This record gives sequence, structure tokens and C-alpha cells, in this order.
Amino acid sequence: MFLERCKGYEEDAKRFLFLSAETNDIQMDYPMVRPLFQRAMTYKTAQDVLKLFEQFRKNLKLNRQSKTMESAERSKKLKGLKKDFYDGLIRDLLGKKAHQLAQVIYGEKKREKFDVTIHDQLIGFEIFSAQKKIDEYKEIYSEVVRDGTKYQLNKNVCEEVARTLLQFKSDEHQRELLEMCDTLRDRIFDHDIRVSGQLFDCLATQYTESQSWSKLLNLFNSCEHHNADPTPRTVSYVKKNLVYCFDTTVRGSLKESIDNFEVKFFSNAGREARRLYRESQ
Repeated sequence: MFLERCKGYEEDAKRFLFLSAETNDIQMDYPMVRPLFQRAMTYKTAQDVLKLFEQFRKNLKLNRQSKTMESAERSKKLKGLKKDFYDGLIRDLLGKKAHQLAQVIYGEKKREKFDVTIHDQLIGFEIFSAQKKIDEYKEIYSEVVRDGTKYQLNKNVCEEVARTLLQFKSDEHQRELLEMCDTLRDRIFDHDIRVSGQLFDCLATQYTESQSWSKLLNLFNSCEHHNADPTPRTVSYVKKNLVYCFDTTVRGSLKESIDNFEVKFFSNAGREARRLYRESQ
């Protein structure tokens, strides 16, 4: 409550927090200092936020109660405290759409040599896609999707990859985006990950915008009740753009495939078939 009311008295608040390391009962952590950071994010400059970050990082210590712990236990607790501090600050910066500043803190966290989790990588996807930094994005993508060994892929991870991929403009990064979509598609089907509406939208949109008609046809033909939940909106988008497919044979095959696809997934009979399939699982 004190910190919530400390407008104009930030220096006194910081001294109070720094002295908490000399107590047995008060442990400084990010939730405790968050009001100061939130105020700085709202009313001050990015440089002021970084200055505040450096001050608290330097003074983040365990209180006196930790002196009764074994050295290894104390080290582990301090490491966890620091990691939570970084994570909390990055989360708040992203909430403020301060992606460039979040990238700075994200980089500092990496220098701490914490174990890199899939959550850390997903945060990286968000930071770099928002700033259209394709090279940094591709570096994380290679570790998470292309390698496919360090992290376990599931629907949630793939959906986050798909969401952030769509933030890039396809005309500027068409080759890279197409390559990443191909790899994502392969991983989805290789790992029997269900093609959700978001995943289908990402792949179908990218293949349409890049005019990769044969890949689009393959995507439609690969989706069945047991592995996909496409949305009519995406299919409508594809149909509107078929005028740009100048190969009449391919366009005819796509139209036929889409017609069958719509009957399969969106007709009354198709919806009933999907319902029965889900109930049987």
C-alpha cells in the first residue's frame, strides 16, 4: 500500500526496499517493486525505466532469514528471485507494447545464463515479430521448430508461432516466411498436432499470398476430421484470391478441392460427422 501511494517519493521508496535485505520478514521481489516500474513506464522515459531496472537488479538480495540456508539452497533461491524479476518486468513491458525496451531486458536475462524454457522462446517470438526483426525471429524459430529436439511441440506452441508469423509482411520476407511455414506444416503433421483454425489460417494465408498454389492444394487435401478444425473465414479468403492463380488446371483442382472441403467441414452433414468423430474419441 505504501508503494502504491509513493508518487513523488520514489527515492524514499527505493531506499526502503533496498534496506529490506537487512530484515528477516521482508523479501524484495518483483511484485513488491512493480508499482514503481508501472509508474515509470507510464510517466517517464525508457531510459528512466532502464535506470530503475539497473538499480533494483544491483540491489536484489535475499533477506537475513536466508542466512540459515545451505549455500546451494540460498543460491537457488536468489536465482529464482532474479528470474521472476526479469519475467515480471518483461511481461509488464509487453503489456505496454514497449517491445524495444522488452528486448533489452530479454537480452539481459539471457546473459544471466538461466535455463531457456519454451516460455522464454515464445516471449522472444512476440518481441521480435512485433518489431519485424526477421533475423532474430528466425534464430529462435530454428531452435524451437526446425530443430524439433530441444522443445516439445504441441498445439499451443505451434499456434503462438503461427500468430507471430502472421505479423510479418509477406511481400518483404516472402522467401523466409514460406520456408518457415513449410517447416511448421511438416512438424504439425509429423507430430500429429491438430490443425486448429489459427494454424490453418496461418498456412493457408501464407500460401495464398505467396501464390504457392500446389502447397495450398496439398494443405486442403491433407485436412480431415481427425486432424483439423478449419474456419470458413479462411476458406472464403482463399476463394476470393483464386483469381490470381493463372494456371487453369491448378485453379480447377483447387476449386474442386475447396468445394469438397466445404462439404466435408461446413455442411450440416459435415458438422454432424465432426461431432460424431469427437464423441468417439
